[in-house]
This record gives sequence, C-alpha cells and structure tokens, in this order.
Amino acid sequence: MPSDSICYPAKLVHGHIIDLIEKGLKTIFYPCVPYENKEFEDSHNSYNCPIVTSYPELIRNNIDLLKEHHINFMQPFISLEDKRKLA
Repeated sequence: MPSDSICYPAKLVHGHIIDLIEKGLKTIFYPCVPYENKEFEDSHNSYNCPIVTSYPELIRNNIDLLKEHHINFMQPFISLEDKRKLA
C-alpha cells in the first residue's frame, strides 16, 4: 500500500488479511464500524473517520486472494455506540 494519504493502521490491514489467508483461515470477520463507544459522557458523537468506517469494503474489493481462496469475508456495518442495538 504505497499511498501517503492513508493512515498507518489501514496500511497494515492489507498485510494482516493476506497473512490470515496464507494461514488457511476460511472466514474473516472485519466489520465496518461507523460509530464507536462514547468514551466521555459529554461527547457529542462517536463517529469514526470515513477510512475506518469503510475500509473493509475496500479490502473486499481489492484483495483478489479473498475470491481466489473462497474466503467467507464478512464485513457488516455495525455500530458500537449502543450495546442493546449491537446485540
């Protein structure tokens, strides 16, 4: 991942996903998370940056090994903001 405009954790995930595939995993769960826990009571929101929120979609569409190895790549959109809704 040569881009300078992407955050370091996003760059790392490419290698991590490939490593999981090479280790023989057949299911990978990597959810899209638009909202996190509110860490402080007075926080106005807990919105993740667009990269964090949507990066699993990019991975699904750009790592061909997922299709070649018939990996069950699960990337649902879930919110960690409300534990009741998460359940």
